[in-house]
Amino acid sequence: MELHITQQMYLNYFERRESDLTKLRVSLERNRADEFRRIGHQLLGNAATYGFYDLEKLARRIHDANQGRLRREGPALIRDFDKWIAATRAEFLKRSGVGKAHTLV
Repeated sequence: MELHITQQMYLNYFERRESDLTKLRVSLERNRADEFRRIGHQLLGNAATYGFYDLEKLARRIHDANQGRLRREGPALIRDFDKWIAATRAEFLKRSGVGKAHTLV
């Protein structure tokens, strides 16, 4: 099966990840490891679809954060995710052309 991902789909993807970043921050603030892990699980489910295998690794670390490790590891995971969004979006915008599409097989 071939999946055709347009430039706009990628841009929408980055917007949704910004929303996830906000949710991760709120989850950490409220010490809600269950919500933190749920977001990581969702990221695991979609990162590979878009070809973001580095995000998939980070999502695994977010997903594996349990209540005992959340306070200790959560801030660094959030920083890493924030950096990933910024760097990957910048690289995508640099490489992409208007109306250009990316095809994954």
